[in-house]
Amino acid sequence: MITATRAARAIAALAIVGAVANAMGVGARDAKRAVVWSSSANDTALAVLESATHEVTAPPTSSAARVTTCDEAKTRVTAMLARDDEVTSDEAMDLATMGGDVASLAADGGGTCVDAVLAVMRTAPRCSRGWSAVVSGMLASPSTPDDAMERLAAETTPACAELLLRGLSTGVHATPRLVAFAETTAFGATGEESRRTTAWLALGTLGRLASTLGDRADLAAHVEDVIRTALRGSSEGDRVLMLEAAGNAACASCAPEIALAALSPRWDVRRAAASAWRFQSGADAPKAICALLLRDKTSSVRENAAWAMRWRDDDDVERVECLVTAAATDPTDAVRRAARGSLVVLAEGSEDARSALRHIDGAHDVSSDTLAQRE
Repeated sequence: MITATRAARAIAALAIVGAVANAMGVGARDAKRAVVWSSSANDTALAVLESATHEVTAPPTSSAARVTTCDEAKTRVTAMLARDDEVTSDEAMDLATMGGDVASLAADGGGTCVDAVLAVMRTAPRCSRGWSAVVSGMLASPSTPDDAMERLAAETTPACAELLLRGLSTGVHATPRLVAFAETTAFGATGEESRRTTAWLALGTLGRLASTLGDRADLAAHVEDVIRTALRGSSEGDRVLMLEAAGNAACASCAPEIALAALSPRWDVRRAAASAWRFQSGADAPKAICALLLRDKTSSVRENAAWAMRWRDDDDVERVECLVTAAATDPTDAVRRAARGSLVVLAEGSEDARSALRHIDGAHDVSSDTLAQRE
């Protein structure tokens, strides 16, 4: 995200990183920042996201040979399903990479390799880490047929649904049927808090993805309407979750509720409000985030506000001024580091951010690559 090349690589890598986080069993509440861009506290999953965003210099590489035929892919999946133990993180990376590769392969006798591999995976007695990695890799590939993923969503068991939802959150597919799957799970997973949480967060992400696809504005509007209604009617116990879903969706019509949440006596609600602004356009969003960054009494809220500043580059002068102040004056080291990290991200397209970093670092010539290395 520091240079255009690094940005492309980081985006390409993020779904694979998310697949590994999903496959390794990181829970929905702990993995949200890595997998679905929400406001959980700094943890292992956040470290995964920061690595993908700032340190990726090449797409993730597989330690295993890349599959070149559909038969190879099916053989590898069959071997994975036959194991009694769970895959390691390196093996999950290999399987996620393979999941993306199969979209370009043809199956013997016609049809897609995606369908052929999924047919093998339907025989699995359980949804393992390896299963999750393969599916997440498929969802990360634009070449994977939408209808194959829709059929998987329609046929998946409740036990597998959460893993599929996490894959949707890091993928590039948003269709009416996939949105319906997330929405139905969000409202129907009564008593299954982890799955319900993942479904709401995935629903928001699918809505924002739909808004970027050109011909799916109605789908994005539907998701925004569902989330806005849920946020307005949310209980105290659900307020943070609905704010996080609104943030994932870039829900513009949720702005009044987000503004009220920023004034909440609860620090976790204010923290969620900070990240809920992050994809919003217009001058009000950076002003609202900055107010939390510079004035909130809770360091976790201020840290999340600093992180939230990096996701858009409009109004960059105001963003930079606020981040510089936080980087220089905040009493908490984690907040200062988060503020500087956001300046590094903004420096790709902002001379003001680059100048600020030169001043902070005491350097006369700080290139983007140098900034990336220091970050």
